[in-house]
Amino acid sequence: MRTVAPALGPRGVIRGWRAASDWSRRSPANSAIGRSGTPAGHQVRLDAVSKWTFTNWVARPIESSDDQLLDAAEQILMTEGPDSFTLSRAAARAGVSAATLIKRFGSKEELLLRLSRRWVGTMDDRLREVAAARRSPLDRFRAVALHSYFDLDHAETAPVQLAALAIDLQHDERRRLLDVGWGHVRRHLARHAADAVTAGELREDVPPRQLARLVQAAMEGGALAWSVRPQGSLVRRLRADLDLILAGWQRKEDHS
Repeated sequence: MRTVAPALGPRGVIRGWRAASDWSRRSPANSAIGRSGTPAGHQVRLDAVSKWTFTNWVARPIESSDDQLLDAAEQILMTEGPDSFTLSRAAARAGVSAATLIKRFGSKEELLLRLSRRWVGTMDDRLREVAAARRSPLDRFRAVALHSYFDLDHAETAPVQLAALAIDLQHDERRRLLDVGWGHVRRHLARHAADAVTAGELREDVPPRQLARLVQAAMEGGALAWSVRPQGSLVRRLRADLDLILAGWQRKEDHS
């Protein structure tokens, strides 16, 4: 869970809905027609003004999507830290009850796993989108190398970022998912490096996979060091480090 969720807008969530069976009752009238004229056996529900109403249709409450709930949970985790993270706080941010989060995700640990799985599951699409906006292979390489650090470039939340990484490293499955996500980044970097060699932007003796591994280690290590003492811009520092690494591998005519 390395990226901060985007700012959340108004959600207009209807709170406190239980399963339809919890709200429903059988018609209290005779076996054919209820007092309101509803055939026996049809669903009834409590409406927003706490009156019993009868309907031939099963109520379908407006619910927050899983992604909306995960967005709210991620925002709490990444801005306030794991020590302050609770299902109640995440639910309050999403505008639902804690029971809703428990019903959807089962537990705090499972919710954190879902965040990690979502991060991994969307990684390839995000990297392709970042690269698509650049024209040359080397520019695509640079964009992918730096893509995840813009949201981390906030000194006031730097300690929280370290704490969030620490809880991933302490959990076997989340650590595995972190490795999977970083693996996606390395593969994209290696592909763009190979394309840059073909395009003549990098020297022919560049080992694309090794360069990808080196650059990722430099970016992650640089972000970690900056988070301990966040001075200046993280992205500016990482971009300077990346330029220095690539300078040794660029063709002389392309090196400025």
